[in-house]
Amino acid sequence: MTGSRMTARGVVLASALFAALVPEYAGAQTQQQPTGVICGISAPTSGTICNGTLCGYPAAKQICANVCNAQTAHMCTASEAVLNAQNLTVSAVEGQTAWMAAGLVFCRNVPFNLFVDDCGTGLGTGRTSSSPNDNGPVFHGGSSDGSIDSAVGTAPCNTSFPILCCH
Repeated sequence: MTGSRMTARGVVLASALFAALVPEYAGAQTQQQPTGVICGISAPTSGTICNGTLCGYPAAKQICANVCNAQTAHMCTASEAVLNAQNLTVSAVEGQTAWMAAGLVFCRNVPFNLFVDDCGTGLGTGRTSSSPNDNGPVFHGGSSDGSIDSAVGTAPCNTSFPILCCH
């Protein structure tokens, strides 16, 4: 650089430095996924998730930390699962159904009775019920090439599926 003018070489160096310091501006216009990437699935379990004496959401976290060999791993949320479907990063669950966390409770009486609550036995007790009357959210993994779309849904809590793990 000379004075207040920037040479072509200075522009290239400045651009490279900016890209190194602010990596989200360096690539193509794609959705970044710093967290929430699917890292694996557990062994099948019913809606009641236990690991030793620990049950519920904390047990799901421990199981996922072991599956993914990362303390930041956890049971994927619905938003993380959908983001992975958009980015086609579903190879760990391709063609399978797995439990995920939605953190919601809803009841629908028409056209059929459906109660969805993360397989809980009461307020704040997610993943502690295996009752066929309770339902929990599941992720149906599509194909990594996008030829089969992924989807979210619900399943009775007495059904066995693996836990969808993210980190």
